[in-house]
Amino acid sequence: MRLEAAYQAYMRDRAQRDELVFAQLKERQPLQNKIAKIRKRHVQNHRLLAREVSRYVRMSRRKKTLAGTL
Repeated sequence: MRLEAAYQAYMRDRAQRDELVFAQLKERQPLQNKIAKIRKRHVQNHRLLAREVSRYVRMSRRKKTLAGTL
């Protein structure tokens, strides 16, 4: 009888733990999606900034070259 009660308590605890884990996973999914979107936007912004810096450096070099020939 005691063994049966212990087994039932074990199974109850296991089921509760599984419910908790699945609830946490369900709650986490939208957060993971938001994180992925933010990371993607960060990469895009970084690329844009790198292009702008590169363009600025090229323009600065051209100005120096042109100023040296005048």
